[in-house]
Amino acid sequence: DNPGYLGIMRPSGSGDVVSGVVGAVVRNVNAFRNGEKNDNTAGGPVGIWTYDADSVTISNCTSFENLSLHNDGGGYDFDGGTTNSIIVDSVSYNNWGPGYEACSYTYGVINNNGTNSNNTIVNCTSSGDGYGRAFASVGVFPYQVDIQQLTVSNLVVNITNYPCDFYGD
Repeated sequence: DNPGYLGIMRPSGSGDVVSGVVGAVVRNVNAFRNGEKNDNTAGGPVGIWTYDADSVTISNCTSFENLSLHNDGGGYDFDGGTTNSIIVDSVSYNNWGPGYEACSYTYGVINNNGTNSNNTIVNCTSSGDGYGRAFASVGVFPYQVDIQQLTVSNLVVNITNYPCDFYGD
């Protein structure tokens, strides 16, 4: 229930963010109603997400009713520079943005110059996600560099838009 702030030039109002680590576990977290004041046009926030990190496990979590005024506002995100990580046995529902997303960008600090690779989303559900800006339950956004080897094995029940979005080349 973190609304964030207006006028901040970075993502504001996230639930749980993991960055700058090798090896982390996020377990049994509920992230909800975050980001309603985020007006950063570049992106964010997300309920539970990681960037510039390796070997992160997100398990048995629930992320719901997260918002944004411009971009993201989703449940979970493997953002730029996330490698060898997994989201497992988790639930996403009624998020403004995608239930699950993978993004990449060129300004990653510690990991692969922002490349997103070898990540897995498995045994997760998405329902009613992506109702803002025609998002979907699963979004793949390779903005400036490739996303390599993203594995998705989920139950998707999306009553709002499409099961999967892919933006990029």
